[in-house]
Amino acid sequence: MRRAFTLAEVLITLGIIGVVSAITIPGLMTKYQQIRDVNRLKKVYAELTQAFRAANQDNDLYTIGENWQNTQEIVDAIKPYIKYSSDYSNSEYVAVKAMCYIPERKHKAQDNSYKWLSGCGISNPIADATSSIELSNGACIGFNRKNKNIIIDTNGSYNGPNKMGHDVFLFTINEDSNMIPFGNNMGYDKIVNSANGCRKNNTSCGSGQFCAARIIQDGWSINYY
Repeated sequence: MRRAFTLAEVLITLGIIGVVSAITIPGLMTKYQQIRDVNRLKKVYAELTQAFRAANQDNDLYTIGENWQNTQEIVDAIKPYIKYSSDYSNSEYVAVKAMCYIPERKHKAQDNSYKWLSGCGISNPIADATSSIELSNGACIGFNRKNKNIIIDTNGSYNGPNKMGHDVFLFTINEDSNMIPFGNNMGYDKIVNSANGCRKNNTSCGSGQFCAARIIQDGWSINYY
């Protein structure tokens, strides 16, 4: 007589496989997303750091453009040292016109809306009329005139999730014109646990501003989602 699996045995086996898959697949997907997001940030960060260092040989990037009031001068200063596809000069602040805004480009409104790590909407992280530049790899870089923030959207403003700490990260410039993670001069506890800190389940608007600092201090790894 030939031995074979009974229907009950097959169903039990499939049920076990399904349970194991339901447990392991979400974790694997999260891990993949974390590695992908870190690698994107690392690539853009390395490219920008090199461009800032080279551009500073001919310009004082800390005070350029009337101390960052004219951000187009920042864009013009780094363009010769970076691979880019387009640059954008905004003369007015309109919330829906995010970084690297192209009126003719079709998009869904929610895809163009920026969010803090908590999910609280911020519409536009630049916060005022300013200039931005789109790199050849699709990343979009904006400049905040008030805080001298450098806003990096690693996959471009027209690709989601447009969320702080996922594909959007804040850097700043020090008096030596070096690009450093925003909040990097704070203690690790504030980077993680302050209202603007980078941690899971942070419900405040403004959360995630220090995620670039946390990622680098954690050895280029994401440990908060």
